Amino acid sequence: MNLEKLQKTMKGQWWWNEKSAVAMGALGGVGFYALSEHGQKEHNRSYTASPMTDALAFVGATYVLLRGWQLQEPLLVAIGSTINSIHAMQVVFNKGW
Repeated sequence: MNLEKLQKTMKGQWWWNEKSAVAMGALGGVGFYALSEHGQKEHNRSYTASPMTDALAFVGATYVLLRGWQLQEPLLVAIGSTINSIHAMQVVFNKGW
């Protein structure tokens, strides 16, 4: 199945819209973060990236999310939402903000 056919199939689904894509992306991002950090406290994986990295990620992901919303492309909305939620979790839990 090619991407164009998949997009047409998904657009016909009642549950596949921009609002549900934000929720699915956020849940996916939080789930990814939880799985990737599970059991890592003993390894003390500290993130050495500067806060500017997270700020740029938020700007870029928010652009993708909003552009996807304008184009009515839930997949782009979900990707932007996922990136935002992963970086929000990093900021909250690893940088202590």
